[in-house]
Amino acid sequence: MKDLAQKLLRIVSESLNLPPSYIEEAVGEVYQNITVSYYSPCPQPDLALGLQSHSDMGAITLLIQDDVGGLEVLKDGLWIPVPSLPDGILVILADQTEVIFLHML
Repeated sequence: MKDLAQKLLRIVSESLNLPPSYIEEAVGEVYQNITVSYYSPCPQPDLALGLQSHSDMGAITLLIQDDVGGLEVLKDGLWIPVPSLPDGILVILADQTEVIFLHML
């Protein structure tokens, strides 16, 4: 996953007409964290609690979902469900990457 994340950050850098290593160098030493959250099926899903709303720290998040889904994004004050991607990896550019982009403006 680390190799995939580094390749994706290089691609993002190049897509912005920056040197391939730009984001990696701006991020600095790599910190890798693996978090697993699993919620078994609930007979009353309206009563279930998942993770509280948050933003992802770091540069990039690679999310592997199951067919249940549950990911939502906040857009214009509304929570919008993100369809799960069976056999896929959802790539989320996280807080640190956002700060790098804002610094470039």
